[in-house]
Amino acid sequence: MEISLDSGLESRLKQTFQGLSKKGALHTQPNAQALSRALNKLLDSSHHKVTDYSVDFTITKLFVTAAIEVWQRGIHSFLVSSSLTKTSPIWASVSGYYASHYCIRGFAHLLGYVNLHNKGFTVHLENGNLCSFIKGTKGEHVFYWLS
Repeated sequence: MEISLDSGLESRLKQTFQGLSKKGALHTQPNAQALSRALNKLLDSSHHKVTDYSVDFTITKLFVTAAIEVWQRGIHSFLVSSSLTKTSPIWASVSGYYASHYCIRGFAHLLGYVNLHNKGFTVHLENGNLCSFIKGTKGEHVFYWLS
Protein backbone atom coordinates (compact mmCIF):
# COMPACT_ATOMS: atom_id res chain seq x y z
CA MET A 1 0.00 0.00 0.00
CA GLU A 2 1.39 3.37 -0.98
CA ILE A 3 0.48 6.56 0.83
CA SER A 4 0.62 9.76 -1.17
CA LEU A 5 1.06 13.17 0.37
CA ASP A 6 0.36 16.59 -1.01
CA SER A 7 3.65 17.65 -2.63
CA GLY A 8 3.84 20.85 -0.53
CA LEU A 9 3.34 18.92 2.70
CA GLU A 10 5.83 16.27 1.67
CA SER A 11 8.42 18.93 0.85
CA ARG A 12 7.88 20.70 4.19
CA LEU A 13 8.19 17.46 6.17
CA LYS A 14 11.37 16.47 4.34
CA GLN A 15 12.85 19.91 4.97
CA THR A 16 12.02 19.79 8.68
CA PHE A 17 13.37 16.30 9.24
CA GLN A 18 16.47 17.02 7.15
CA GLY A 19 17.39 19.77 9.60
CA LEU A 20 17.11 17.29 12.46
CA SER A 21 19.34 14.71 10.80
CA LYS A 22 22.41 16.93 10.97
CA LYS A 23 23.36 15.79 14.46
CA GLY A 24 23.11 12.65 16.55
CA ALA A 25 19.89 11.81 18.36
CA LEU A 26 21.42 11.03 21.74
CA HIS A 27 20.36 13.65 24.31
CA THR A 28 18.96 15.98 21.66
CA GLN A 29 15.26 15.69 22.48
CA PRO A 30 14.16 18.96 24.13
CA ASN A 31 12.44 18.95 27.50
CA ALA A 32 8.74 18.20 27.58
CA GLN A 33 6.65 21.32 26.91
CA ALA A 34 9.51 23.06 25.06
CA LEU A 35 7.19 23.89 22.15
CA SER A 36 4.42 25.39 24.27
CA ARG A 37 6.96 27.35 26.34
CA ALA A 38 8.57 28.81 23.22
CA LEU A 39 5.19 29.73 21.71
CA ASN A 40 3.94 31.23 24.99
CA LYS A 41 7.12 33.33 25.13
CA LEU A 42 6.48 34.64 21.59
CA LEU A 43 2.91 35.47 22.47
CA ASP A 44 3.79 37.15 25.77
CA SER A 45 6.54 39.25 24.16
CA SER A 46 3.92 41.11 22.11
CA HIS A 47 1.31 41.28 24.89
CA HIS A 48 -1.04 39.34 22.58
CA LYS A 49 -1.15 42.19 20.03
CA VAL A 50 0.65 40.37 17.19
CA THR A 51 -0.93 37.29 15.65
CA ASP A 52 1.67 36.24 13.06
CA TYR A 53 5.34 35.61 13.78
CA SER A 54 8.15 34.69 11.44
CA VAL A 55 10.15 32.01 13.26
CA ASP A 56 13.49 30.31 12.66
CA PHE A 57 14.35 26.62 12.60
CA THR A 58 14.74 26.59 16.40
CA ILE A 59 10.95 26.85 16.77
CA THR A 60 10.10 24.89 13.62
CA LYS A 61 11.97 21.82 14.82
CA LEU A 62 10.08 21.93 18.14
CA PHE A 63 6.89 20.98 16.26
CA VAL A 64 8.62 17.80 15.06
CA THR A 65 10.28 16.96 18.37
CA ALA A 66 6.94 17.58 20.16
CA ALA A 67 5.33 15.09 17.78
CA ILE A 68 8.04 12.53 18.53
CA GLU A 69 7.73 13.07 22.29
CA VAL A 70 3.96 12.68 22.27
CA TRP A 71 4.19 9.56 20.06
CA GLN A 72 6.49 8.08 22.72
CA ARG A 73 3.69 8.68 25.22
CA GLY A 74 1.29 6.97 22.82
CA ILE A 75 3.49 3.89 22.52
CA HIS A 76 3.91 3.73 26.31
CA SER A 77 0.14 4.02 26.81
CA PHE A 78 -0.47 1.30 24.22
CA LEU A 79 1.97 -1.05 25.98
CA VAL A 80 0.29 -0.35 29.33
CA SER A 81 -3.11 -0.97 27.75
CA SER A 82 -1.94 -4.26 26.26
CA SER A 83 -0.50 -5.46 29.55
CA LEU A 84 -3.72 -4.64 31.43
CA THR A 85 -6.16 -6.24 28.99
CA LYS A 86 -6.86 -9.35 31.07
CA THR A 87 -6.26 -8.03 34.60
CA SER A 88 -8.15 -4.75 34.32
CA PRO A 89 -10.21 -4.18 31.17
CA ILE A 90 -11.36 -0.78 32.43
CA TRP A 91 -7.81 0.56 32.91
CA ALA A 92 -6.78 -1.09 29.65
CA SER A 93 -9.50 0.96 27.94
CA VAL A 94 -8.40 4.17 29.65
CA SER A 95 -4.77 3.76 28.65
CA GLY A 96 -5.86 2.68 25.16
CA TYR A 97 -7.84 5.89 24.84
CA TYR A 98 -4.75 7.92 25.75
CA ALA A 99 -2.67 5.95 23.25
CA SER A 100 -4.98 7.01 20.42
CA HIS A 101 -5.22 10.58 21.72
CA TYR A 102 -1.43 10.96 21.83
CA CYS A 103 -1.02 9.52 18.32
CA ILE A 104 -3.49 12.00 16.83
CA ARG A 105 -1.97 14.84 18.84
CA GLY A 106 1.44 13.87 17.43
CA PHE A 107 0.11 14.08 13.88
CA ALA A 108 -1.34 17.51 14.63
CA HIS A 109 2.06 18.74 15.88
CA LEU A 110 3.80 17.26 12.86
CA LEU A 111 1.38 19.07 10.56
CA GLY A 112 2.09 22.35 12.35
CA TYR A 113 -0.77 22.65 14.85
CA VAL A 114 -0.69 23.10 18.59
CA ASN A 115 -3.32 24.21 21.06
CA LEU A 116 -2.21 26.67 23.78
CA HIS A 117 -5.23 26.02 25.96
CA ASN A 118 -3.81 28.07 28.86
CA LYS A 119 -3.73 31.19 26.63
CA GLY A 120 -6.80 30.40 24.52
CA PHE A 121 -4.92 30.26 21.20
CA THR A 122 -4.52 27.77 18.43
CA VAL A 123 -1.15 27.99 16.69
CA HIS A 124 -0.57 26.96 13.10
CA LEU A 125 2.89 26.77 11.56
CA GLU A 126 2.61 27.61 7.88
CA ASN A 127 5.25 27.39 5.14
CA GLY A 128 7.82 26.22 7.69
CA ASN A 129 8.42 29.63 9.23
CA LEU A 130 5.19 31.53 9.92
CA CYS A 131 3.35 30.89 13.19
CA SER A 132 -0.22 32.16 13.15
CA PHE A 133 -1.90 32.58 16.55
CA ILE A 134 -5.66 32.20 16.25
CA LYS A 135 -7.71 33.40 19.22
CA GLY A 136 -10.19 30.93 20.58
CA THR A 137 -9.95 27.19 20.76
CA LYS A 138 -12.33 24.34 20.12
CA GLY A 139 -11.08 22.37 23.10
CA GLU A 140 -8.11 20.07 22.90
CA HIS A 141 -9.92 16.87 21.91
CA VAL A 142 -12.04 18.42 19.17
CA PHE A 143 -9.08 20.47 17.96
CA TYR A 144 -6.70 17.55 17.54
CA TRP A 145 -9.24 15.29 15.88
CA LEU A 146 -10.20 18.00 13.38
CA SER A 147 -6.67 19.07 12.45
